[in-house]
Amino acid sequence: MRKMKHIIFASLIAASLMTGCNSEANIEDKPTKNSRIETVEEVEGLKIFGQGCEIYQEGDTFEKNGMVITVNSSRLTKQRGNWVNYADFYPEDDENGLIIDESCYLVINMTIEVKDRANYLGFCGLYNYCVDKKTGEYVDGGSMTSSTYYNSMNINAELECDLFTEYPKDGELIKNQDFVFYILDDKNITDENIFCLEVEDSTGVLVNHSGIEHVALVELNPTNEI
Repeated sequence: MRKMKHIIFASLIAASLMTGCNSEANIEDKPTKNSRIETVEEVEGLKIFGQGCEIYQEGDTFEKNGMVITVNSSRLTKQRGNWVNYADFYPEDDENGLIIDESCYLVINMTIEVKDRANYLGFCGLYNYCVDKKTGEYVDGGSMTSSTYYNSMNINAELECDLFTEYPKDGELIKNQDFVFYILDDKNITDENIFCLEVEDSTGVLVNHSGIEHVALVELNPTNEI
C-alpha cells in the first residue's frame, strides 16, 4: 500500500520544529501495565506546547476542523486490533499482530460528527503527541495511521490516496470508533511525559505558530496495556 506523502510530510515538520526528544528513561519510571498514565489538569508543559490554544480533557466535547469531537478513552498497546495500517507506521510485528520492536500504538476512541467542511482537513488534521510535562518539548508521536471507521469501507489503492481527507462526509456520525496513532519508542512512556491529541483545520498549524484559534489539544490519560 502506498504511504500518504502529505501525512508523512506533516509528521516530519512536527519532528523537526518541536525538538528536544528526551533521553532514555529509567525503567522504574515506566508506568505499570494496565495503569493509567499519571496526569494533572492544566499541565504546564502542555500549555507551553499548545502556545495558547484551547486545551480539553478526555470526555469533553468540542468543535474543531468542521467536526464535533468527543474523546471517550485512550490506551497504549503493542497489539494491532481489527484495523489496517494505511499510513506512516509499519512496525515489526509477529503473526498475531503483536509489535516486537520498541514502538507501540496509541489508540484513541472517539465519537465524531462532521458538521462543516469549509476549512476541513479531515483526519489529516488529527495528530498524537508525547511531550515533556515541564518544558513542553516534543518527545514522540505523529499522524494517524488507521481507524476502525474504515472497516466497513471497500478500500482500494485509488481510494486509499484520499482516504484521510475525503472521509468522513458531511453529516456523518461516527460513534465509539478507534483512531490509531503511534509512539516510536515505548521508553518515552514515563510519568515525565504527557500524551495529547492535536486537532487542527486547514487554517491552523500549531508547529509553525499560526492560526492558534484553529487548533485544539486534548490531554489524554491513556491506559497502559504494554
